[in-house]
Amino acid sequence: FLLCSSLIFFTELLGIPNSALIFLLDKVTVLWSYCLSWGNKGWLIGFYKPSILILIAITVLAFLIMHHKRLGRLYPSIFCLSLLLGATTCYLKLNCPHETLFHIDCGKNKVLILIKNKKVIIKDQGAFAKKLSPDSWVQFTLLPELMQKTGRTTIDQIIVERPNTLTFEALSSLCQHTQVTLIELPYFNTELTKAGWRAFFELKRMIKQEDTTLKRTHLQSSQ
Repeated sequence: FLLCSSLIFFTELLGIPNSALIFLLDKVTVLWSYCLSWGNKGWLIGFYKPSILILIAITVLAFLIMHHKRLGRLYPSIFCLSLLLGATTCYLKLNCPHETLFHIDCGKNKVLILIKNKKVIIKDQGAFAKKLSPDSWVQFTLLPELMQKTGRTTIDQIIVERPNTLTFEALSSLCQHTQVTLIELPYFNTELTKAGWRAFFELKRMIKQEDTTLKRTHLQSSQ
């Protein structure tokens, strides 16, 4: 794809006929899109981020293997690096936290993350409702930090309080970019705007598409 694109760019600059290259690029694009359509979020593998000392040790070991007189040869290096990969993978998987509680910053607010009985639970007490650009925040802040601190690529339960339009957008983004098993959403105690209803029905469409369970709850009187 990159080769065809580069050749098309330079042939356009030089005025050289490139219809065959454009045809080839179109076919490559169709083939690549077809392959990507078979992708599944369930294929993703998450790893808990260890201390910086562990990461440095892994890098140093790999460097020593590659530059060792005997181990640096083709087959010994393949064996040793594969062994290092397997040991590192097992270590990171076995050291994932099983019972923990922490927060992730969401603007001036915080989202509560709870790991209990090997399940990842997110509790939003209104932070989603106050975060602008919720889709970018979910992709580039929440999910990466969640994976680094838990080593998991799925969310078992999301408990929402005081939802609004931005909340629905954040939940839709979560369903789109990771596996979400259950969403607990309270009945609305305020009227939604047209944009709010549009975001809510988009969320319901995304929930149905991603096979997520939606559970409606009643707000507690203290709220």
